[in-house]
Amino acid sequence: MVGKPDRDGDPAVHYPLLTVANGQIAATIQRVNYDYPAWAETLEQEGVDRIFIEPSRTGDWTTGASSLPPQQRHQQPA
Repeated sequence: MVGKPDRDGDPAVHYPLLTVANGQIAATIQRVNYDYPAWAETLEQEGVDRIFIEPSRTGDWTTGASSLPPQQRHQQPA
């Protein structure tokens, strides 16, 4: 599944491609470049919160469990 950029400062997304030949498995990472400025603009027009849009522009994610306060990182949903 290709969904969001890695946390590497590159807004492109990536996916693994596994190939099998003669009993050998090879893995490569495929880079998918897309019009991320236009996608971010579309998200803005749809009213998506900025915290979810900026990573599409920058390739740096700030959301997820690691961005929560420590006391909230391991709580189970109610």
